[in-house]
Amino acid sequence: MDGIRIIYLIFIHLLADVVFQGKKMDEFKHRRLMYLLVHGGIYTLVLAIATQFSLLVGLTPILALKFAVFNGLMHFVVDFFTGGWKETAWCKKSNNNLLIVTIVDHFVHLAILFLSYDYLLDGRILLGGKLIF
Repeated sequence: MDGIRIIYLIFIHLLADVVFQGKKMDEFKHRRLMYLLVHGGIYTLVLAIATQFSLLVGLTPILALKFAVFNGLMHFVVDFFTGGWKETAWCKKSNNNLLIVTIVDHFVHLAILFLSYDYLLDGRILLGGKLIF
């Protein structure tokens, strides 16, 4: 994957996960399943639109839709599991733990984005030029 695609996928992720989330969604998605479902839906929709109409991504429309749906579902799952950790850090006013869980959360989201993109684009996953899947 080239640098421009990496930057574009990071941009889409941040747009979908942070910008279109809003303060209320950020606050309640860890406490109420409905907010998490809506967040996952918004994330999927933004990803679908951004990959469907961008020549930078280089996926066919069907692959772009598969990419968006898979990553939307995985985003929901990751946020479901990291949500409790974030809520605990927030309630305890532990800025160090909140920073750590936020970094881990985004790292996992981006790893899934990059690996699923490579798989859909090439039919295989490469790490360091070596085939791993």
